[in-house]
Amino acid sequence: QEDQEEEAEEEEEDDDEFDQWEDRGDGTLERGMLQSLLSLGHLESVLNQYYGMWLNKPHLGGVLAPTAVAAAWQLQRWDFLVDVLSNWEGQVDTDEGRFEVCLANSLRAITCQSQGAAGDGVGGKPALRLALEKARGQIMGGLAAASRESYQRAYPLLLRLHILSEVEAGAELLAAAGSNRKKQLVVNQAWT
Repeated sequence: QEDQEEEAEEEEEDDDEFDQWEDRGDGTLERGMLQSLLSLGHLESVLNQYYGMWLNKPHLGGVLAPTAVAAAWQLQRWDFLVDVLSNWEGQVDTDEGRFEVCLANSLRAITCQSQGAAGDGVGGKPALRLALEKARGQIMGGLAAASRESYQRAYPLLLRLHILSEVEAGAELLAAAGSNRKKQLVVNQAWT
């Protein structure tokens, strides 16, 4: 009798632990799985899983989009990137996700420029300039508050700003590669 009661209690505890990890419908589990695949470098798997999850649970598209965007730009799958961004860009809900979207837009703009496409954004401004300005604006808002609190909170934001400056410098270097060799050498010296 006592053994049966103990087994029943253990089963209840197991059920409680399982309920803690049960799908709540907010995309936490799905996002975690995609982040794990991304961290492991299984980029094609990220895109395949994202597409499958999006078909089964379309309401999670905005939550899962930043991870799919990161995999797409790392694979240079610009067509997939454009599809994801056109559907979900405005619905990304985290600062990290919005940064990933802006970074992807910046890299896509560089690719368009290097392939000779106009890549114009709004109001005649180049798409790269618009994407970088948007990303910097988002970072600066959080950086002001984070810098007052601690270095640990500010560091990731400073790192993002550094990434954007690297993207901008790389774009300038690519633009100079075709037109002015002397300018390219000067830029190269600035990097060393």
